Order: sequence, then C-alpha cells, then structure tokens
Amino acid sequence: MRPTSRLTPRAVVRLVTTAVLLALVPSLQAVTLKVYVHKPIKTADGKVRKIDDRHFGLNTVIWDTDFNDPKTLKALKDLKMRSLRFPGGSRSDTYDWKSNKSYIMKSEPGYIPGKKTLNSWEWWVDFDDFAKVALKLKAEAFITVNYGTGTPKMAADWVKYSKKKKYGFKYWEIGNECYGEWEEDVRSKPWDPETYATEAAKYMKQMRAADPSIKIGVVAVPGEDSYAKSTRKAVKNPRTKKKHQGWTPIMLAKLKSLKAIPDFIIHHRYEQDPKYASWRPQNYENDAKLLQSAKGWADDAKDLRQQLKDYLGSKNAKKVELVCTENNSVSSMTGKQTVSLVNGLYLADSFGQLTKTEFNSLTWWALRNGRDKNANNDDYLYGWRNYGDYGIMDGKSTKFPTFHVMQMLASFARKGDTVVKTKSSTSMLGCYAVKRKNGNLTVLVINKHPTKTYKPTVKIGGYKPASTATALRYGKKQDDAARLKKSSSKQKPAKSTLKGIKKESKVSFEPYSVTVLTFTPKK
Repeated sequence: MRPTSRLTPRAVVRLVTTAVLLALVPSLQAVTLKVYVHKPIKTADGKVRKIDDRHFGLNTVIWDTDFNDPKTLKALKDLKMRSLRFPGGSRSDTYDWKSNKSYIMKSEPGYIPGKKTLNSWEWWVDFDDFAKVALKLKAEAFITVNYGTGTPKMAADWVKYSKKKKYGFKYWEIGNECYGEWEEDVRSKPWDPETYATEAAKYMKQMRAADPSIKIGVVAVPGEDSYAKSTRKAVKNPRTKKKHQGWTPIMLAKLKSLKAIPDFIIHHRYEQDPKYASWRPQNYENDAKLLQSAKGWADDAKDLRQQLKDYLGSKNAKKVELVCTENNSVSSMTGKQTVSLVNGLYLADSFGQLTKTEFNSLTWWALRNGRDKNANNDDYLYGWRNYGDYGIMDGKSTKFPTFHVMQMLASFARKGDTVVKTKSSTSMLGCYAVKRKNGNLTVLVINKHPTKTYKPTVKIGGYKPASTATALRYGKKQDDAARLKKSSSKQKPAKSTLKGIKKESKVSFEPYSVTVLTFTPKK
C-alpha cells in the first residue's frame, strides 16, 4: 500500500482576484526593488529576525519506497537540507513505531469496531531508517507521535528509544491536524480540543520524563472560531470578553488550567482547496491567486501569537514558539499545479514571506508522496505535466521545479543570517533579502508574471556593493529543458555574472522565474 494523496486542513486563505492582480501590474511607471540592508526585520517581541536551520525543512514519509536508496541521501545533500519530519502527515495518527505498522483505520478493510488492530505488513521506512539519513545530514528532526490511535506511553517509549540510540532528536509533535475529521481518532470524543488538551498534558508529562531535553508541540489553527462546533462549551477570551468554540481557544485554555505549557504550536498552511472538492469549491487552484497568497503568513503569525497571549497568558506565551510543519499549494487531490513551475515560484514566495514572521520552521510537504493523475489537470493551469504530486521529486531521479527552487534557497540564506527589509513597487515581483554572516548580501526575486520580463532598478541602501555580482536563475528555460528531456545540467538553475553593479542597478528578471542575486561588499 502506498498512499498517493493526503487530507489536510481547510486553512483560511486570504486571496485576491485575478482582476485585482492585473490592476496592480504597473504599465508605464518605472519598477523598483529597494533593499534596506541597514534595517533588519524585527519580530513581534522586538528581536532581530534571524534565519533558523528549521526554515529548510522537508516531510519524509513511511511509504517512500526510494528513501533508503543512496540517491535519496545524495539528493538531500544537494539540497543542503537542514530539517526533516517523520513519519508523515495523517498516517502519523495510525502509526506504531515499534512494529513499523499502522492500525487499520475505520475506512479500511479489516477494521473491527472498538478494537485497535495492526495491519499485517510493514512500511518501507522505519524510524531507524529515517534516523540514519537525518544523522548523516546532521539535520534537525520533527517526530510526530501517534495521538489518533496511540497512547502517552507509546510516545514516551519512542522518546526513550530515541534517547537510548543517541539520535538527539529534539522536536516532538503530539498528533497531526487533530482538529480535522479526516484524522483517525478513536477516543470517545474525537476531534475535540478539550479531550486533546487533556491527553496532550499526559503525553507531555511522560515524554518529558523520558527525556527532559526535548521540545514538545501541540497542533493549532488560526482563527478563534476555526473548527468550532455548537455542541462544545465555549470559552471566554479574557481580553475581548467574547466567547469562542474554536479548536485553539478551547485547547489552549484547557492546557493552561492543567499547567501543561507546550514548547511550540504547530501550524499547517495550504493555500487552496482542489477544484473538485465539495467543501469549498470556489477556492480551487488558480495560478495568479496562488502567487499572491503567501502574504497571509503575517496574518497567521499575528493571529496565533495573540491567541497564545489571550488563552495562556503573556508569561506562558513567551515560552511558546511558532512552527510550520506542512506547507504546499493545495489541501488534497493534487493536480498539475503542484508539479508545475508555478508551485516552485510559490515555494520561494512562501519561504520569503514566512521568514519575515516569527515562524521558526518551514517544512514543505514533501520529499516524495506519489503521483495523482485524477485531479485538476485543466489547461487553464500553467504546466506540461498532466499529473500531480506533493513531492519535490519522484523516484530516484525525477526532480520537479520545487526541488530546484528549494536548492536555490540554500544559496539565498543559511542559519544565522539577518532578514532585512525590502520593498517592491509591483506585486508581480516578490523581493526578499538577507545580510549574510560573511558580509554578503543576497536578494531573492520572484517574477510572478507568466509573460512579462521586468527590468527594475535595484536600489540598495546601507550597503556598498562591489562592481560585480552573481545571479542564480531558474525559470521557463530550465523547465522547458526538462520537458524536452535535455541534459540534466540544462534543467538546473543557471549561474551568471553581473557587471557594473552600483547602489542602483538595472537587473532583468524573466517571466515566471526565481533569481538569487549575491552581492559582495566593496573593498
């Protein structure tokens, strides 16, 4: 068995219409990109924003038949991957780590009501397989323990085993998207925030006893009324005095009452729902909308931080960080957009927007997942691959645009770099920048227009660049090379030298492209 599609939260998405997008495209006025090297971005607590290793993350899954192949390790090294998550999405809530099997779900053959039954076969990737790769990469790891069909003892035993093996894995999540009815939950009150919090407190106590050095996270969702149910007893927001029945307020309030404070809260963000979905068909895949949607990260961070303050109290809230352990373009039923150049552009834009917030991880879904040929492959979407796949690669050698863009992000930023302010005069050019620890300046530019080449003036403030710079580019040319099955070198990002660089220089950005500019300081 190999799942090829996963179910994910119907996250609130803030999108603009195509008509608005077109109205934002400047026609005659000069286009500018401004980089303020002397103005670092600061988070809500006033701290200068620094890049974290966990910003470069990938989900890895137990059904990946090629995970243990040496080519997988090479690919991850090529990506300079710094963080991995295991065992994989919704399957985490049925997974038994000791046997490397899953409990049979209610929707599967062989399910016996009232009884937890393990399937007869093992998954392709077990915990030790995962650990072997993560340790060779010296990567951080997020481990999702089984909440849906598991117990606190099972989770604590997993932590104990990891400590005994000296794996050093620090970040542990209690369940996956436990607010959603697509998740397996065998408790008498499934998908219930108060029940989840009560159980999570037990998980935390036993897991911390097994290894006091670990950090433990709980699942949350923006919006005080998200996943609300009228049958629940509402909680009152101490600040606004308004009552709410949503998942996060009830869950956080219960954790506070139990004096069980998590180390982080977990957010998953998917911008769209599939075209053929019954729950919200109006929010289906649209390339132009997708490429303007990542700005919603700031709202998510603000919302979740305020809920932490309101329901845990300011003192407790300060102890809790925000992380994202899943992100992609569509919540399920993967169509051609997921493997198109557009999704690569979205990944770059999502990364850039997230690093301006206090989220300390971005874990993309996923390294591999599996092809889906039955979703939205309509011609109105850009791209030549007539299938979908959440993975950034398929098999041992097929690499999608998201793979190449993720590789470029390693050239854009690394741990400890300072995120600085930028400003683009058009919404069609995303622009982000970091001051590197070695003194260099790197600028990430995403051209979101399908046909227009932009030649903006790049204005750099607070920094004197040398007269030459480098440009690493990925776009239609490389994606077409993959379509025409040209040599692998032509499918990779292309590097070039820019001369005559000043504090104000004109630089060209081709349609649907991602560019990383690297400036060195003038001597």
